[in-house]
Amino acid sequence: MISNRRGVTRAAGLAVVAVLAVLALVLVIYKFKNEKAGPGVSAVPLGGTDGKGAATKPINAPAPQGKLAARPGLDRDMEIVVVDAVSKQPIAGAQLAIKFFVTGDPNIPDGVHNRREITEEKGRGWLMLPEKDPSYLDIQVKMDGYVSRGITYRDEPVPTSYKFELERGTSIGGVVHDEQGNPIAGVDVVCMLPGDSSAGRNRGDLWESAKGRSDEQGRWRCDGIEKDLKEVRIRVKHGDFVSELENDFTSKLPMEELRAMKGVIVMKKGLEVAGLVVDEAGKAIGNASVRVGEPYGNSMKVRADGDGRFVLKNSRPGSVTLTATARGYAPGVKAVKVGKEMGAVEFRLAKGNTIRGKIVDVNGKPVRGVMVALSPFHGLQWMTNSKADGTFEWTEAPAGELQFDMMKEGYVYVRQFRMSPSEKEYVITLRPPQKWHGSVVDAETGKPMESFLVVPGWQGENSPVFWDRSAASAKKGQNGQYEIEFTQPASARSLSIEVPGYLPAVSPPYKMDQSDVVFDVKLKKGTGPSGVVRSADGKPAAGVDVVLSTPTSSIQIRNGEFVLNRGGKAPTIKTGADGKFQLAPEIEPFVLLAMGDGGYAEVTSEQLKASQDVKLQPWGRVVGKLMKGSKPWPNEMVKLNYKWNYNPKNEQIHFEYEAKCDQEGNFVFERVVPKEMKVSRQMGLQKLGRYSAYTYSHPEKIDVRPGETVNVQVGGKGRPLIGKVNVPNDPVSRGWNVSGTLQTKQARPQLPEGYDEWTREQIQEWQKKYQESEQWKALNASGKYYAFAIEDDGSFRVEDAAPGVYEIQIRATDPATENRRTLAMTRMDVTMGEIPGGQSDEPLNVGTMEFQTPVKIKVGVDLSKVILKTIEGPPVKLADLKGKAVMIYFWSSRNKTVLAELPVLKEIDEQYGKDARLVVIGVCTNSRLVTGKAFAQSNGMKWMQAYVGINSTAYEDLGEPEYPAHLLIGADGKLINNVTRIETLKEEVGKVVKN
Repeated sequence: MISNRRGVTRAAGLAVVAVLAVLALVLVIYKFKNEKAGPGVSAVPLGGTDGKGAATKPINAPAPQGKLAARPGLDRDMEIVVVDAVSKQPIAGAQLAIKFFVTGDPNIPDGVHNRREITEEKGRGWLMLPEKDPSYLDIQVKMDGYVSRGITYRDEPVPTSYKFELERGTSIGGVVHDEQGNPIAGVDVVCMLPGDSSAGRNRGDLWESAKGRSDEQGRWRCDGIEKDLKEVRIRVKHGDFVSELENDFTSKLPMEELRAMKGVIVMKKGLEVAGLVVDEAGKAIGNASVRVGEPYGNSMKVRADGDGRFVLKNSRPGSVTLTATARGYAPGVKAVKVGKEMGAVEFRLAKGNTIRGKIVDVNGKPVRGVMVALSPFHGLQWMTNSKADGTFEWTEAPAGELQFDMMKEGYVYVRQFRMSPSEKEYVITLRPPQKWHGSVVDAETGKPMESFLVVPGWQGENSPVFWDRSAASAKKGQNGQYEIEFTQPASARSLSIEVPGYLPAVSPPYKMDQSDVVFDVKLKKGTGPSGVVRSADGKPAAGVDVVLSTPTSSIQIRNGEFVLNRGGKAPTIKTGADGKFQLAPEIEPFVLLAMGDGGYAEVTSEQLKASQDVKLQPWGRVVGKLMKGSKPWPNEMVKLNYKWNYNPKNEQIHFEYEAKCDQEGNFVFERVVPKEMKVSRQMGLQKLGRYSAYTYSHPEKIDVRPGETVNVQVGGKGRPLIGKVNVPNDPVSRGWNVSGTLQTKQARPQLPEGYDEWTREQIQEWQKKYQESEQWKALNASGKYYAFAIEDDGSFRVEDAAPGVYEIQIRATDPATENRRTLAMTRMDVTMGEIPGGQSDEPLNVGTMEFQTPVKIKVGVDLSKVILKTIEGPPVKLADLKGKAVMIYFWSSRNKTVLAELPVLKEIDEQYGKDARLVVIGVCTNSRLVTGKAFAQSNGMKWMQAYVGINSTAYEDLGEPEYPAHLLIGADGKLINNVTRIETLKEEVGKVVKN
């Protein structure tokens, strides 16, 4: 289902994922700006010692082969040997790519160091190690015809020698041609291969590559491919053609075709995008740069000529984001839809603004070389490094508040620091890493634990702990001692110390401003949850997967199988032949899940205490047909959706089922968890930049019982509804993401007295009771929901709408803006009458709908047309306040930050409000007027108060400003600034009143 205006869509979730990936890319660019990054994988160590003569091996590495080489005390060379895995003969000419990170060595500068070596005739290469083992060492080996290998050490002893045994690779290949079947020569083909780890080649987040190039017949091949490889992703690039998918990727090709050298890749002729870059007066800006794609990505760029004109000659059809930059001007961003008949794209760039800052350490000393980057959330790209005096400056910034990330090794990174153009110099303090250390002993004997796992955890604001068990984060401690440090910011950090056979020891959370944390642990012996899984007939069930779900571990079940998050807290185990299981000790409340061919079980910790028998319920089964009017709907995706309400104090279990309909519209879901659920059609909407948005439509409620099959039909009831929305006919408007919903109109429930002052738990309890009421059940049973896409010409069609009273809502958002800001929307009420026989293919035409374009929140926009209803008096028209400065801010008594803001607001009202230089207007969004009024009176909020309620569109009417919003409006009724930091509000108000 597409969410309402305060909800989150799957597209938004994808956008969030994309943003996190870009942030990671920014850091990689910073750390390895001039290098090609290689994957961190494991291989076979020859060995080393622990300083006492005992042999060691890398954490999570396979067992060593051959003799262990003792490290002489003064010899700091590391010998790297590369041999053929079968013949054991040395391989000369192998390429070694080495990266290591050093801190605290007097002879080597702190930071990342890189080496490139070639093995000599005996297959050897050498690395001169620093005096102290590096905290990070990565060695990658590549050789034509062989499968590449590598090894990574993190905070562990480095051996004096290491042998790589390379396996001969196979080849894959095929042909590249255009849509007419003509071969394309000179195509660069990159085969992306899943990277290796200690668990094998299954790392979906880590990739290696093999390269090829097509010849005159379009033939290509990539060598060095692992023999049992199950997946490969292929990227292609050519100056005149574009690939089938975004970001130069191709559709997935079957491995059997690739191994037979018959993989076919089709490329399309790219389209031209022409445009003009001018200033606000319409004067051409020569030599401006226009970039295609997301910020910090591998973007195509062109330069405008002396007349400001530019041409992108090889663009992919569909939605793309364009960014124009020029010296002295603020950047401009537009999302456009590329097509054969699109018009020219015009950028009007405003003069650049200046943001300046200085970065210091906790002692006030300037820090040089800090990467300062504009957050990719803005859709823009800018990056610099602080100078020797710690200063940085951006003279081409856009107006308004922006967020920046600041990173340097050896300091805690700063995320989303807010700055606005001004004369002031922002001062940013970098904190040292948070360092944890301590001892780990047996509580009974007091003896140090020889080996243990240190698992880091982090918390965001009002969120549970996330435990990161990835190999890059979790550390092994030895001989009763550990050290670990953190540079990534978090609201708080925690540690879990774990040893098999002992209860885990979890630290209290520590804020990041505490740089040195001592956490000593005395581990107590203990056992974890255990029991016997039994099938429905009571017999022990062997080979059943068992896992625990807790508030801090997320479990996903996809099509009846466990899918565990990498680095998660909850590894599965299998029951033995006797059905028995024994899990690691757990101190959190949990739900135990068991899943096997015989069925599914959910057992709480209390239930498991009462009985150790875990009985499987037989799987359910869902068989259905998807219809489009009176005909089957083939080849569409269908989803099963379970009702799930997020609660950070409860277990995190997510169910996901999907199936593809056959040619007759039939679909089947096997291994269905017996629960109440909805079956829906999955719908593809317009593309959001590099990603596609999906939603669900036509949900049908079903109740799946153990061992039973449910038959269901999706669609094929009611009649179609058609219409059109007028979308402006220009390239930018065509780049909007436009989609709509048709939803039953329902009255909202009357909220009880005291609702605004309830705790989250009280609200959840009320919501639970309401959803069990007959009123809610009746509304839920009668309510219908349909989603629809908008075609290029603005037309839309909703299939199979049942009789009822509905609201149509169509929204256009800008994929080039932060949070996909709403650009325009329209609503219409419509009644679908009764249909003889219950189904008709004759559509109901609702005609043409016109977009109502909302205010865009940007400096200079005129807000004088806004009208707000005051709590006690008549509505206030901002047009009547022209000639005075105005500040508008939103508040609710449920949001306790308003109490922290009150002293500042009272100072501002006292200084500027009494002589009418400034009109302060608070906008209350409480659910009940009486609650908001009482709160304002009891807290001395004597300035003008407006009431809009939780369902008002006032937030949209004011342009959906970034929250917390304090809109400063000039005497002419135009927006001067939106201040989101209360610390700077008084200063900014002073500027407005002075003007």
